[in-house]
Amino acid sequence: IVPSVATLPRPTPMEVYRLLPGTNCKECHLPGCWQFALKLVAGEARTIDCPALADPRNAPQLAELRTHGVG
Repeated sequence: IVPSVATLPRPTPMEVYRLLPGTNCKECHLPGCWQFALKLVAGEARTIDCPALADPRNAPQLAELRTHGVG
C-alpha cells in the first residue's frame, strides 16, 4: 500500500453550506447551517455534529463533504 501525499484544496464555507441540509434546526448547537459550515471548514466541528446529515436522504451530501475532506 502506497500512501497518498496529495492534498485536497480546502472547500469554501459557501461550498460546504450548499451541501448541508439547510434546516437551521440548531441541533448542532449553533444558530444555523451557515455558522455550522464555517465551523466545519475551520475544523472546529464534524459532520456527525449535524443530526440532519445522518438522515439517509442526505447521504449524497455527506459523501460529497467527505470527498472534500470535511468531516
